[in-house]
This record gives sequence, structure tokens and C-alpha cells, in this order.
Amino acid sequence: MKTPKLLKLSKEALNDEKSKIYRKKSCLRELQLKLKKKNKKLKEKSQHEKDNKEQKKLENEIKVVSAQRHKIIKVLKSLK
Repeated sequence: MKTPKLLKLSKEALNDEKSKIYRKKSCLRELQLKLKKKNKKLKEKSQHEKDNKEQKKLENEIKVVSAQRHKIIKVLKSLK
């Protein structure tokens, strides 16, 4: 292959890679925001819950949602 064709192919590959990263970032940002909202709702629900067993269940769910959100944040930082 000649140099111009190789350069064109490499440029297309890089652009394709950039678009994949951009789509992945936007999807992760959207998920992160949804998890943030979910976490906030669960905290409010947990504060108003009177049943101790149900409150612990909600707190465990909050921990899981929070951990997943922090994982997404780490991945987003590594993609920048």
C-alpha cells in the first residue's frame, strides 16, 4: 500500500476510535447521572422509613448504587 492510502486508513481508524470513546463517555455520563438521582431518592426514602429492616435494605442498596457510580466516575476519568 502506498503512503497516502495508509495515512487515510490510519486517520479513519483514529476517528472511529475517537467516536467510540465519545459514545462510551456520553453513555457513561448518562448512567452516572441516573445513578446519582437514584441514590438521592433512596437516601430520602431511607430517612423517612420507620421499619428498621426495610431501612437496612435501602442502605445496602444505596451502598451498591454508590459503588457502581464511583466505578463509572473512575472509568470516565481514565477516558479523558
